[in-house]
Formats: sequence, C-alpha cells, structure tokens
Amino acid sequence: MSQLIEVLELVQAWADRNNKILRSEMRKLKVGEKGKGDKELFFSLRNNVYANAGDTIQMDLSFMTHGRFRDMGAGSKSKIESQASNREIALNPTGKSKGRTPAKWYSKPFYGRLNALMGIVSGQIQETIVETIKQVEVGPLERSNFRKK
Repeated sequence: MSQLIEVLELVQAWADRNNKILRSEMRKLKVGEKGKGDKELFFSLRNNVYANAGDTIQMDLSFMTHGRFRDMGAGSKSKIESQASNREIALNPTGKSKGRTPAKWYSKPFYGRLNALMGIVSGQIQETIVETIKQVEVGPLERSNFRKK
C-alpha cells in the first residue's frame, strides 16, 4: 500500500510539473495571447490524479476543446479554400501554404513527458521487486525436486 502512495505522489508531482510546462509552451508559442478564448484556454488547464480500485492510478488532463484544434493547426488563420490562400499556393514555388501552422503546445511536451514518467515509475517498481526478492529467505534445494519419475 505504501508503494501505491509513493507512486501516487510521484504522478501528482509529475502532473503539477506538466501543467507548468504546458503553460510555458503556451506562452512560448503565443497560444494564450490572441483573444478571450485563448486566455480562457490558458486558465482551463487542469489535472486530477487519483487511485482506483485494484492498485491503479489515473490522471485526467482537461482543457477547453479548442486547445486541441490549436495544437493541430485547424482554424488559426485564413481558410484553406479561400481565394487568397489558393493564389498563395499557386504562386509559391514549394507549393505549400503558409496558413494554419500547428502550435504544438500540448501533444509534443505531454507525450514526451509521459514517456519519461513511464520510465521513472517502471524503474521504481523494479527496485521494489528486487528488494522484495532479496528479503525472501531461500532454503536449500531438496534433491527430490530434481528426480525423474
């Protein structure tokens, strides 16, 4: 039980740090500065960490829905099918539009840090397993276990 509490505290600390990093990414990419909706997005970022039955830990990260669209690059600039953007694509030698570039404020930092969390938690569990195995007394092997029938 104490191991579950330790891991729960570790995940809670990770989640709090993760929120700080996500807010920092929002500032760096200027996601929370464009209008009222973006400021609301900045303050809507929340996490909940709790233990479920069966010794499992769950973390919920929530924010306003349009934050996902900003992360994907949907709807942040002129429409793709507009006359101006079609002219831009036709005259651009690379053939790529300059509009709607994604601001990866959420997906890159979150999933990168999630991988790090999995490594930390699995390492901690491995250490606990090794310590438990070391504490178990191993008696001498009996020859009867190895006889052929």
